[in-house]
Formats: sequence, C-alpha cells, structure tokens
Amino acid sequence: MSNLYDVLGVQKDATADEIKKAYRSLAFKYHPDRNAGDKAAEDKFKEINEAYSVLGDETKRRQYDMLGATSSQQNAYHNAENFYTDDPFAEFFRNAYRNGGNYGNDSSDANSNYRYTYTWTSRNTEEPKGRNAFPFFCRSLFKVLVSLGVIYVVGPWFFLIKIIAFFSLVSGIKDVIKGARLMAE
Repeated sequence: MSNLYDVLGVQKDATADEIKKAYRSLAFKYHPDRNAGDKAAEDKFKEINEAYSVLGDETKRRQYDMLGATSSQQNAYHNAENFYTDDPFAEFFRNAYRNGGNYGNDSSDANSNYRYTYTWTSRNTEEPKGRNAFPFFCRSLFKVLVSLGVIYVVGPWFFLIKIIAFFSLVSGIKDVIKGARLMAE
C-alpha cells in the first residue's frame, strides 16, 4: 500500500478541510458511475476511499502517523478503536500475539523486528472548564480535608503516615487552586 497522503495528493501537515476537499475532488473524478467499466478507475476509487477513511478520522490519522505504512503494520491503523484501550495489559498481550509470542525477545525469525512502545493515555485529555470543573474541585477539596483529618488524628507514633498525609495535603491544595482557576474560566 502506498502512502495515504500521496493517494489523496496532500501534504502530511494538511488540515482536515484540505483532506476532505482533496478526497471529494478525487472521488468525483474516479467514481464508478463516471467511469463505467474502467477497472483501473474502480481500483483507484477504492484506494481513495480507504485513504480517506483513515485520514478523515482524527484518531485513525494520529495512529497512522505514529505507525506509518510499513507492510507489516498496514492493517494496524484500521482498528483505531482497538488501539486506545482502557486495559494496558490487553494491548501488551495483543501485540505479543502479533509478534509470534516472542514478548520482545530477540530471535532470528521474521517477526522479531517488531518493537512496541506501550503507553497508557487517557481518552479525555482536555481539562474541564466552567461547570465541568466543579467535580474536580470537590474531589480536591475532599482530599485536602481527609489529609488534614489524618494529620490531626494520627498520633506521634505514626510519623510515616503523617508524612504521606502531608504530601497528599500539598497535592490537594494545588488541585483545589487549579480547580478554582478552571471553574473561573
């Protein structure tokens, strides 16, 4: 499979509108109704649709940009819903299975050239603003109050617990300030 950006005739840093415009132009040009009986135009139309199905979706496009279009990984970006998972272990074992069960071991077989980097990212990376920041603010305030209670109640013999509660208190105060700032936005 060729580079999907080349298929649509756009640069890698093209905006979503530029990709959509290029897709519509090429789809109109190579549509099977306009080129009846032309097998090459039909194949080109399928290739254009496949490229747009990846580049038109922001998640799939990000994944395609990370993985590239190598022949061993060309089908990996089609399953974007399986790429971001809430379970990092499922992703690890799925990739180990693709790797022929090597689990990152070096060997001389054809599958040994796979190298995976495992990261666990939250799907919601935006900070909540306005009214949506209120639950974050309340959780932070609760964290501060619990930390203060632990520091007050725990006796002098549990010094380590007081230290942990102190660090939790400092973190909670930072989060309360951040939550108040986000609610003000």
